[in-house]
Amino acid sequence: EEASLSTHDNARISEYNTNTNQIYDGLEEGNNDESMDDGRTSLISNITEALSEQISGDSLPLRMILVFGTYLVAVIIPNVQALISLAGAIAGSSTALLIPPILELALIEHLESLNDATTSPGPPSRQTYPRPSLLSRLCNVSGKKKKFQKRRLKCIFLFWLGFIFLGIGSYASISDIIRMWLR
Repeated sequence: EEASLSTHDNARISEYNTNTNQIYDGLEEGNNDESMDDGRTSLISNITEALSEQISGDSLPLRMILVFGTYLVAVIIPNVQALISLAGAIAGSSTALLIPPILELALIEHLESLNDATTSPGPPSRQTYPRPSLLSRLCNVSGKKKKFQKRRLKCIFLFWLGFIFLGIGSYASISDIIRMWLR
């Protein structure tokens, strides 16, 4: 299996092994009672060094784009309060009103699939049927699945209410930002 690896892959594997050995060396040094702080420092530095070499995506163009994007946002929105208001409108309505109903709908679908599996007589058939889309499965309020119908309707109502509040909050924040620009 190693023969099929490229030289680049072999170099990365040996680099990983070297970093792992340095971490273990730092652990062994940390067990000495006479240099407890030095052992902790070397262990942390060894772990940090190993992680920084293993994490890909740390490139100069990526850093430049992130810094330039942050600069553009700071220039466009000089008042931090307006930016925090926009972030709060998006994140607050998402975490409080959008994500919980979606998770509960997924739970309802899972519980219904468990009920279908336990109530069907005999082994499951090998015949496959086209699976309905996610939207039609989550919004299915008719048919034989009346056990969770009220909970499903409640979740759909809360999701759309959260979506409306997301739109209202974002609109108000963006209009405040525009109003600050026009002054």
